[in-house]
Amino acid sequence: MKTKIVIKVGTNVLTLTNGCLNLDIMQNIAEQIKSLRKNNYDVILISSGAVGCGMKILGINEYPEVIKSRQNCASIGQVKLMTIWQKIFGDIIISQNLITNTAFTNKRNLFDFQQNIEGLLELGVIPIVNENDAVSTAEISKGFTDNDELAFLISRSFSVSSLFMLSDYGLHKENPQINPEAELIRYVSVINKEIMDFAHGRNINGRGGMKKKLEAISKSMAHGIDVFLISGTIKNGILKSIKGEIPGTLFCRE
Repeated sequence: MKTKIVIKVGTNVLTLTNGCLNLDIMQNIAEQIKSLRKNNYDVILISSGAVGCGMKILGINEYPEVIKSRQNCASIGQVKLMTIWQKIFGDIIISQNLITNTAFTNKRNLFDFQQNIEGLLELGVIPIVNENDAVSTAEISKGFTDNDELAFLISRSFSVSSLFMLSDYGLHKENPQINPEAELIRYVSVINKEIMDFAHGRNINGRGGMKKKLEAISKSMAHGIDVFLISGTIKNGILKSIKGEIPGTLFCRE
């Protein structure tokens, strides 16, 4: 039986400072997923970046505050994002699965979503999931927390063994954006107030932040899911994590 995992890639990992997609990072993620598939893993990929792509295409420099503008950016950017993912994965077929919160609050919708993803995996397809920002005005403003909550919900729905959250960095005792020498917390068995107090910073181009990530990770741990919060910029970080060389923080209940 194949081991099922979820990989969630954040906006800041996928985009350069000029707003363009980081093709080198995307290429390395794709190569790691190809390697995982050869080693009996099924992978569900959650990819942020649609709004950022749309912003770049439309020449918008600051994350739009108006929902209509974010919807427009998401609609335009999603096409660009998926086109690039398909080009990078080459001969491997990918699918675009845009969902809303009702996929998890309505039993019938959840069943249909599960059947769809399981069917795609059986076909050898890589499902690439994102929230449907174009129609989900509730989610785009206050629902899914930059796909962190979505990563937990999907991990729970498919009973995955591990969730890999590719972010700027793992959990540190100080904000590493301010203090590059901040101590990295390698292992967390329980998320308590002390751990929550280490939540520093907020995404520049996304809607989440370390606090939101820790909330989603805590829920995942409660369902027996190991979570790797690792730097998405380190080459082969996912494969290294599986080997025990974790470039970030492992959250795992004792």
